[in-house]
Amino acid sequence: MRKIYATFSGRAYDETTSIIVDRGPKWGADEVWVFDDRWLIDTGFVAANHWLWEHELKFGFGYCAWKAFVVISAMERLQDGDVVLYT
Repeated sequence: MRKIYATFSGRAYDETTSIIVDRGPKWGADEVWVFDDRWLIDTGFVAANHWLWEHELKFGFGYCAWKAFVVISAMERLQDGDVVLYT
């Protein structure tokens, strides 16, 4: 069983991400996975949901609609018995 700590980040959050990557194992994680904006764009999620980024009233990065996609992507990489924590 692996304990995976997963997070989503981008350049604006490099400092926070660095802390998570550094402290994750100290908090009990076996691995820390960082999903980022470049990864999200490359998956095709942004293109398929482009209207979220084109809307005049913006909240978060694409209205944070990607969060479930990130969690599902992390879960697809798990092995039987693994657990994932997403922040």
